[in-house]
Amino acid sequence: MRGTEVDPVTGRPNEEKRGRNAEEAEAERVRRLTEQAAFQGITETPEGRVFLNLVQDKFNARVAALVLADPEANALLSLMNELGLKERQAESAALELAGRRFPKKS
Repeated sequence: MRGTEVDPVTGRPNEEKRGRNAEEAEAERVRRLTEQAAFQGITETPEGRVFLNLVQDKFNARVAALVLADPEANALLSLMNELGLKERQAESAALELAGRRFPKKS
């Protein structure tokens, strides 16, 4: 056999290694899917929803703390908040102007 036909680590033919790798990959995929399926419906129970809300609250608090500690992230958050405020003000002004221009008929 030539060197490319044999796996230098195991000494086994490469074809055998490829077949085993595919089997191992499929077994790992099945294991992951089985683990994921175990969580199906966890958020549909009252306890699961409480747990999920607790995790989300902790996550949001952590992200807020990290944003406040990072000057660049804090500046971007301020910019996003300002843009959101300006957008809401523009929408409100447009509605008010439309109301003045086209008064409701009663």
